[in-house]
Amino acid sequence: MRKGAVKKYTVLHVKQHGGVILSCTATDFTAHFKPDDIVTVRINGGEYDMPVCRNYSEVDTAEFVIVIDENDDDVTMSVNNGSFVERIGLARRGDDGWVLSENVKTPVTLSVSLKVRGGYSSEKLIRTNKREDYPHLTDEQYANFRAVNYGNLRKNVLFRSSSPIDPAIGRNREADAAAEKYGVKTVINLADKQSAAINYPGYNETYCSGCDTLFVSLEYDHEKESYGRSLVESFRFIASHKAPYLIHCKEGKDRTGVAVALCEALAGASVGDIKEDYLLTFKYFFGTEGMSERYESIWQGNLRKILCSLFGVRELYDGELSSLARGYLIKNGMTEDEIDRLVSVLTGDDVR
Repeated sequence: MRKGAVKKYTVLHVKQHGGVILSCTATDFTAHFKPDDIVTVRINGGEYDMPVCRNYSEVDTAEFVIVIDENDDDVTMSVNNGSFVERIGLARRGDDGWVLSENVKTPVTLSVSLKVRGGYSSEKLIRTNKREDYPHLTDEQYANFRAVNYGNLRKNVLFRSSSPIDPAIGRNREADAAAEKYGVKTVINLADKQSAAINYPGYNETYCSGCDTLFVSLEYDHEKESYGRSLVESFRFIASHKAPYLIHCKEGKDRTGVAVALCEALAGASVGDIKEDYLLTFKYFFGTEGMSERYESIWQGNLRKILCSLFGVRELYDGELSSLARGYLIKNGMTEDEIDRLVSVLTGDDVR
């Protein structure tokens, strides 16, 4: 497609966390716009430049991106770890879902034009959802399932993973089997409302469906007031229920990454520990060869950036993380006694 030529689309629907699905397939879209192209999008009276990518993690937190999903054959316009429709003033969250802003007419139309062919420079992050494509990984690694054993966390008391119930990325069976293997008793589901979770195929037959579960449906946007309150709710649930614990979202990457990082910080983990744990997910999904610089960029522009924002600091340093995490949780309604209780069940002083 030549520079400046325009393709017009409509918004098919708004996703749960504020991205929008376009009225075209991935196949149709890539006939005009390719991964690594930079395009100009005109929507709701605004104009935005953004790259075309295959994965949200190819851009930093809070940046615009168009994601090509070749598995579902759809196209999402989004903000990495944020809400696209709120960012551009297209819609707000209501009691029963998204509500379009005043003067927005339906169908919502938009245009996309090519700005720079191949102009976005990033290492390719390509993940498949087929087990046979990862023969070098164990089932647990493929499911992004692992124990969080950093700092003073008691061995095998806290686990993280991709979703053990949602089949969307093809890792649920392996994650569920791992949860059963390690005897998980309490689950924090950061991805789903209970009403949505029980409708996944085979949900009632999963091991995790029989665990004590808190369904949180955590926002992607860490700057929202509800974000901190939801995390506090999650940690209160952990502190009042039996170990071992499993925290997961859909991929087990960003929302899970923040929740787990806070637990690690409270338990005395170092910045290097938190970084190492976070990047394991990317190594399982995307491999390691030639990716060291890209992964450093992902750490800097995503979890590190989010934690600095939550803590109100410019940089993270060893020796300060525990007090910063405590301060953040107290700011969002958790008491010192509740935090002490959480730490005690995670570090083994009071594991029931």
